[in-house]
Amino acid sequence: MDWVKVPEKVELAVREHQNGSTFVFLLNFDHTPQEIEVEKEAKDLFTGTVVSGRVTMNPFDVLILE
Repeated sequence: MDWVKVPEKVELAVREHQNGSTFVFLLNFDHTPQEIEVEKEAKDLFTGTVVSGRVTMNPFDVLILE
């Protein structure tokens, strides 16, 4: 995924739906907060808010972007 930059301790997985929607799953497996960089606007599917730029993931946090 070229528009999301993650540190080593964050796993990134991409799933594409038949209708063309793309979902980016981010999992922080560390016990410390991790910074990710979202280089375009994306919708956080848990909160419904639009995120971009530097985003802090809490320890053991999960983020799903569309």
